[in-house]
Amino acid sequence: MKGIYKNSITLGLLVVTSLFSCSGGNGSAPLYYVNDNGEVAHDSDIKIYYPKNNDVPYISLEDGVTIASELRQSAFEDKKYKYTFSQANDVATITDERGTKAVFDANNQTVTIDNYDSFAVGYRDGQLPLSPAYITPSGKAIKLVNEESSYTPGNAITLKLSDYPSIKLEKRDNGLLIPIATFNDIFYTGSPSLIGIAYNYNNMYISSGLVSISTGSLSELGKHYYGSAKVKKEVSKDLAQYSYDETMFALDHFYGLKSVRNISSFKSFVKEKGLEEDLLSGNIEKMDDAYATLFYKCLEDGHTSYASPTAFTNYETFKVKDSSRSEAVVKKTAENKAMDDVRAEHGLNKPFEVRGDTAFIFFDDFMEMDETKLYGTITEKDISTNNTLLFAYAYKEIKKNPAIKNVVVDLVTNNGGDATGLVYCLGTLIGKHYLDCMNPLTGARSHLTYATDINVDGKIDENDVPLCKDYNIYMLDSKFAFSCGNLFPVAAKYNNPNVKILGDRTGGGTCVVSSLYTGLGSYVIKSGMLMLTKKTDTGYTHIEDGAAVDIPVGYDRMLDRNYIVDLLKAS
Repeated sequence: MKGIYKNSITLGLLVVTSLFSCSGGNGSAPLYYVNDNGEVAHDSDIKIYYPKNNDVPYISLEDGVTIASELRQSAFEDKKYKYTFSQANDVATITDERGTKAVFDANNQTVTIDNYDSFAVGYRDGQLPLSPAYITPSGKAIKLVNEESSYTPGNAITLKLSDYPSIKLEKRDNGLLIPIATFNDIFYTGSPSLIGIAYNYNNMYISSGLVSISTGSLSELGKHYYGSAKVKKEVSKDLAQYSYDETMFALDHFYGLKSVRNISSFKSFVKEKGLEEDLLSGNIEKMDDAYATLFYKCLEDGHTSYASPTAFTNYETFKVKDSSRSEAVVKKTAENKAMDDVRAEHGLNKPFEVRGDTAFIFFDDFMEMDETKLYGTITEKDISTNNTLLFAYAYKEIKKNPAIKNVVVDLVTNNGGDATGLVYCLGTLIGKHYLDCMNPLTGARSHLTYATDINVDGKIDENDVPLCKDYNIYMLDSKFAFSCGNLFPVAAKYNNPNVKILGDRTGGGTCVVSSLYTGLGSYVIKSGMLMLTKKTDTGYTHIEDGAAVDIPVGYDRMLDRNYIVDLLKAS
């Protein structure tokens, strides 16, 4: 059997297609996945249990581990990467390939994990746990400098299921059962990816996303997911309670900005926001609205959204109500669009432009690296669709133009994207550089140093001279620059204080995105447990506050490139 786990990270986005088999049986659900051709395919059936009532679905912990082990092998493209399962009495132990253990104790209703990052993410060549960027397969364009990189494990964690009354490990036929959504939480909700195990109360799915993050349209898997689900107006209070407890459990442990937002407990948080009654009502419309309000209006986190509703909702008729949206976010989105309109109106969307002694590099999204094209012929069309190709092109153009003294990277309307593309572009500007990361759940840290093939000759060596050696580097930023658009200037300044920030502070997005599949089958995108950090005099801290500004520029002049050129001459 074969599978592929594409190394595409949108500050955490992993796209997966996989194939595996698992034993089925009576009371089972078909298991679907996306195959290598992008088609929704049925592999096998998974046995479903209802040990407490006919509402909350469970799987055997051993069957879940079989699925997770196959996914791990697909991710690393190597059969040696897998989980092993053992059980003695009412305690099950799951061990990864490096010996990291997760102990599921049905007597005490706890799950204890030695090293969560190793267990949920793992190690491989060119990657450490808490790494926001995967290395390209050939290793030609980017390499992780191992002797200058490190990983410091955090504290072991103990998840107390008993704090969430309707989440419970159940004993059955000398084995342990676990609710499907809770299994997904422990294995995937905390990992820096969108991969997850979803259940629509008819079928099970290995999912890397039910909807497009950018457009909101259903993926092929999403169409199958909602097309095969049964629409309902009401569910039992038991199922509503479970979904509530499961969501609180997932957010309490695997929402990366919990401490940044000063949230001590999500149960207390939703009570303060007046959402508890609707979340527990059993009425699908009320619950969808309340969950949407929680993720959109209450958290106001650009990485967090109620991406798609419960499995019992008709997706085509579901709309997020205006009352569930944050007025501040709606206003900021409108302002961002206005800046986009101005850019288009004045022809300022050229990826590369030279005005006087200043070169401008503009792109709105960090895209996954296309190494084949990087080492081929880069066309004008290529640089408008891929930022790594743009930087390779711009590097050569800048080097052969003796009039250029300044390089301005225009990130005013940048919405973020793929972290591998970020690492390559940052290398072009400042050379060898490092990123610091932390898991706020455990305190684990990674210090990662990257070197890049700046001159695109297929070698990473002393001939790769970054632009900062010969040119003044500026970042033109705004509050709309988010996620990778936030990390790029922060990391540039962090590594090289000579980089100057123009404009306004960037808009945050300190955590890699991950997914949450609720007990009602909703699909949520959220800030995950891989937090980008910087070292200060008092230790490591998040980068949610953005990049500090050296030369302020008002929003009415940010896109006036002649003004920027004159400003740099005067500074």
